Amino acid sequence: MMEIKPENIIIPHAPPFIFVDSIVNINSRSIICNKRIEREDQYLVYKSGEKEYISQAALIECVLQSGAYLMTATASATLQNTEERKMYFIGSPEITFGANPDIDDILNIEVEVIQKLRKMARLQGKILCNSKLVLKGTFIVAEK
Repeated sequence: MMEIKPENIIIPHAPPFIFVDSIVNINSRSIICNKRIEREDQYLVYKSGEKEYISQAALIECVLQSGAYLMTATASATLQNTEERKMYFIGSPEITFGANPDIDDILNIEVEVIQKLRKMARLQGKILCNSKLVLKGTFIVAEK
């Protein structure tokens, strides 16, 4: 298992808005990342009454940040520390939500490039937690 720290890649975010803890595997077409949900993650967790929920927008952001890491890495999986390459979310034609993860769960985020055209890409992303589907969707991103 190759574990790479996300700090080695520049995306247009800074703590506490980094929603990826580690990059487990990466190649030219796909990436697998992890994120542990902690109560202190005020931008991931919100409370309604006594129940705590994980924000759907934050789940989408987990996929998008993983995709940004993938798109800014080279085909040989050597990570580039370059500020010139940044990815921006354009839209999502489809997103499906499933199980809601709990505090202290680990999200397994998988993103694959399904189409790349010059400076735009269509990504297929999903999040699994305890073998249950949390999110699945298609995302369109553009490179600056």
